[in-house]
Amino acid sequence: MRGAARTLRVVIELLIAADDRTGALETAGQCADAGCGPVPVIVGDPEVSTGGLVVVDIQSRHLDPRDAAHLATDIERVPAVRVAHKIDSTLRGNWAHELVARQQFGRERVVVVPAFPEVGRTCIGGLVLEHGRPVASGAAAVDARRAIDSSRPAEHLVRAGATGVSELAGATELAVWMVDPAAAPFAVCDAGTVEELEAVGRAWAHEPPVLFAGTSRSIGVAAAALVDNRIDMVVPRAPRPVLVVCGSLNAASRRQVDALVAGGAATVTLGADTGALVDALLQGSIAVLQSALPRSVPLAAADAAKTAAALAAIVHRLVEKADVATLLLIGGDTTAAVLGIAPVTVGGTVAPGMPWFHADTEVGPLVITKAGGFGDEQALVRLFAQRVGS
Repeated sequence: MRGAARTLRVVIELLIAADDRTGALETAGQCADAGCGPVPVIVGDPEVSTGGLVVVDIQSRHLDPRDAAHLATDIERVPAVRVAHKIDSTLRGNWAHELVARQQFGRERVVVVPAFPEVGRTCIGGLVLEHGRPVASGAAAVDARRAIDSSRPAEHLVRAGATGVSELAGATELAVWMVDPAAAPFAVCDAGTVEELEAVGRAWAHEPPVLFAGTSRSIGVAAAALVDNRIDMVVPRAPRPVLVVCGSLNAASRRQVDALVAGGAATVTLGADTGALVDALLQGSIAVLQSALPRSVPLAAADAAKTAAALAAIVHRLVEKADVATLLLIGGDTTAAVLGIAPVTVGGTVAPGMPWFHADTEVGPLVITKAGGFGDEQALVRLFAQRVGS
């Protein structure tokens, strides 16, 4: 599925790297919501214009740490006034190795702001919490691709080779750290509320540039602090028929899909006949295509890629056959397989962690993506109850 290139509004000069597709799209959506205007997301090739705001998916989430670090240093070669690096809000992936590589390549300072208060993810006393519980004792500890074993970002950084990490209590300490020539090269900054996160964003924006690493929300807040003339986007309605595609193995996403099906959505598991989905879509309803749950974890990379490719092939047939109006993609591998490598331009989010854009042209399907772990059990039910036209 190809994304249509659009004119980039030059609002700020900020280059953002993300390690997977849902993270890149999610970050672009947060920046658009912050008033930055439509935000382009490109894949792989960091040779982009430095004008405006650009998000690059460097596709490093599931690579060997050394390969991920190499891709992260590639993005350092692109001239930019300010730079940011999106990390997973539950600390999964190679983000620590990537940040250490970027700092060693030439960045003087790196600040990590791993908070997303609206979805219950905070950083208090240097620990990342999910609804008050350390993330290393939650779903991220049993992640199907790569589990984590520490809720402290500083520990991840030290293991990856960081030579010094300060843990900062908030915006005031961040402002001091940024201008202290003797300070450690890395810092992890607390934020427990939206107001505290916004103060951190302002502190970063008003001091000499350092690499800002954080969740999609913290990067969006930081970008907002740089915007002089806000551009507000209109959130579109999500018309029926709706095709929901879930390749994520995250238990939260599976519960959300189950709730949608309990409300009457047709569902088929990958490998079964899709006739029921076609019928539901032709009737203007909601249809759900999901992958089967694996018998064991961790899931091999080859198996994950094979599943994502199989889902993508079916999605393309259904979109063409049933004239799908809204396409919801859940999971990073699934999203990347369906979208391919063409750039897209993100207009904002329809809910926390759910960015939107149009596929092909504005007359093509409205595409919404979602990372696996965002939202409560009723998130999809609410989404379509509120935003789907009759």
